[in-house]
Amino acid sequence: MQRTLLVVLLASLVVLAGCSGGTTDDGAPTTSGGDDGGNAADDGDTGDAAATAGGADDESREPELLQLQFDRVERYEYETEAFGSPGNLVVEVESVTDGTATVRIDYDLGGQATTRTYEVPAGDREAFVRAAERETYAGAVLVVQSNDAPITFVENDVEWAVGNTYESEIYDANVTLTGRDTVAGVECVTYETYGGGSLIQDGCISTDHEVAIEMTQYLSDGTVRTRLALTNYEQG
Repeated sequence: MQRTLLVVLLASLVVLAGCSGGTTDDGAPTTSGGDDGGNAADDGDTGDAAATAGGADDESREPELLQLQFDRVERYEYETEAFGSPGNLVVEVESVTDGTATVRIDYDLGGQATTRTYEVPAGDREAFVRAAERETYAGAVLVVQSNDAPITFVENDVEWAVGNTYESEIYDANVTLTGRDTVAGVECVTYETYGGGSLIQDGCISTDHEVAIEMTQYLSDGTVRTRLALTNYEQG
């Protein structure tokens, strides 16, 4: 059963309507008021997608997405925000040896720093997602959530190309690829996710990178819930 962005986000909207966020066991804000982002739930195979090509052309076609494969040594540095508190996030693949990746995530929010290290099979996105979802560590949850949009396209066989849309036929929600941008020197494709007629997430994804370049989640009143933006990237 596949975990799909639109189901997760639509469920989160119900929670967001009645809460403004809590804290995890490491003092960082939770991202859905109950299970640190809703990532631990298996939301089922939706089977309700309608894919729309709205202006995609050969030049905008993208190669296979690399999200959360972690099969190479690299380092991502981000500025973050959660419920008004500034912070920093570092995702570093320290080594890839004998098919095992060592991934370290450092998350500092409001001056409270926490580190987690995961050893997972290289090239296995779902192995990392399962490891990250076993605990309520906000740093890892942000990393997983930041890649929900492109994974939704992959799971529903919609080409990751500017102008394309994944639209749910059951939920009043959709993800649309809106254009291109450059963040911290990295070129990326921008997207917007709407649910119930409101913008609930936007960001920027590079098909050459394994973690999102930028992501912002919004509360029902339009204020920022959580945000991350790349400030530096190094490979090797």
